[in-house]
Amino acid sequence: MEKEIYRKYWPLWILVFTLFLAWSAWGIVLQKISPFSSPEFAVPLFYGTSFLASFLTFSTFSALFQLAFFHDHTIARITHTALRQGFFVGFVTAVT
Repeated sequence: MEKEIYRKYWPLWILVFTLFLAWSAWGIVLQKISPFSSPEFAVPLFYGTSFLASFLTFSTFSALFQLAFFHDHTIARITHTALRQGFFVGFVTAVT
């Protein structure tokens, strides 16, 4: 019974895992790459990792919020909606 419960939520666990990877990548870019020595490499990498970090942060928290309050939705619907909303928030964050 417990393995069934954990298998049901695997898309959310993937979101959480990639969220930690994205924030780790953003921190590495922020600490290790100097925009003054190689701006053609550092600036797009910074904006790309900040997009991923904000996209996955909003997606993960949106999916967890929907899971807590909307019990009639399926995990696939929750994850799809959260990823779509997270993409738009991440895009706006990275562009502005």
